[in-house]
This record gives sequence, C-alpha cells and structure tokens, in this order.
Amino acid sequence: MKKFQVVVKCSIGIHARPAAQIAQACSNLRAAVTLEVGNETAQGNNVLEILNLHAPKGTTVNITVDGPDEEEAAREIQAVFDAMGPKEKKGSVLKVAFFGTKDYDRLYFSELAKDKGEGTYNVELKYFSSRLTDETAQLANGYDAVCIFVNDEAPRSVIEQLHDGGVRLILLQLRWLQQCRQEGRCRVRHHGPARTGLLPVRSGRACHGNAAGCKPPPAQGLQQGA
Repeated sequence: MKKFQVVVKCSIGIHARPAAQIAQACSNLRAAVTLEVGNETAQGNNVLEILNLHAPKGTTVNITVDGPDEEEAAREIQAVFDAMGPKEKKGSVLKVAFFGTKDYDRLYFSELAKDKGEGTYNVELKYFSSRLTDETAQLANGYDAVCIFVNDEAPRSVIEQLHDGGVRLILLQLRWLQQCRQEGRCRVRHHGPARTGLLPVRSGRACHGNAAGCKPPPAQGLQQGA
C-alpha cells in the first residue's frame, strides 16, 4: 500500500474534465486507488465520486494506492494532477485597463486574474481610480480592452480615442449595463462569472461583428444605441 498527497493546481478545481482524466488513468491500473478530501472519499475510477469531492484549487488530496502496480499507479496519478496546472501561452494574455475602480473592485478582479495559462482568465490588469472621460481616455493607450463602471463616460468621442489607442474591446460592469438598459442606450448580454458584458470597438464606434455600424439581434451581441 502506498499513500501520498497531491495539491490541486487547476484554477477552477477538479471539474468534469480532470475528473474524467483521473478516472481513465485509474481504470487502466490493477491497483485500487482511493482519493480523500476532508471527510469525503472517492474511488479513483468513479467520475461522479471524484466530482463530489468538491476540490477547488489549492485543495490537498490524500491518495491511497493498493495493488501489484502501485508504484506505477502513483506515478500515473501524480502526472495527471501535474498536468492540471496552468500552462503558459505566449502572447495570449489580454491587457485590460480598469477605470473608476474602487478597492473592492481591485480585490475581486485581481483574484480572478492572478493565474496565467490554460484554464485561466489569462489577463493582465491595470487599475485607474479616475473615471473614463475624454480627458482620461488616453490612459488606455496600448491596452487591448477597457473595463468601465457606472460613473464612466463612453460617448463617441471617447470610443474614437480608445480605438485610436489600440483598444478593441470594452467590458461593461453590471451596474453600467443595467443603467444602459433602463435608459435604452444599448443592447447587451452578460458573459462569465464576473458579470461583465462585451462591447467590441470598430472604427470609432462600438458595434458587434466585422462591419462598423451593423445592428445585430440583441441576443447575439452588444451594440451602442444609435
């Protein structure tokens, strides 16, 4: 019998894909494999039991291997957990400038952005306490995207400056989206757990798709109101 510990490195924990990878590896072994997290136990070849461990990133998993090929089994399982870690992807990091940010915004978004690589948000964040206006839009020069909040301003003149500075995407915070909807200024949808919307920037105005000035159905994209 062999016992050892592994730490979950995947930024979103043991979800369906890694659970299936663990189960597949264990199914090819003669040794019996058991995983433990706290008071929960799972058989290594049972995907549902592994998912029920509810193991987020940083969780220590106690593993027991018992059988004729336990040394090989231990190496196989260790390799599966090692492969869950983030993998660096050169040139894939999205640079985002945040305007009008508060301390609680920094805490929340910095936690989401701290990891880089496959399976992460893969973003680099820069925070500005000043609001986005005609006077401050130049601060976003060189960034791929900006995230704006309820007190920021994004008229045509600001969007033109962002576009000229290289910005190709505007992320809209939930309160901004709600206000836009109430005032009938834009059509939006939510993307991801951070509760933001996506607003592509094209030729000095915000629109959806490859052609500037297009008007997509509300369910398919985001557009600044006419």
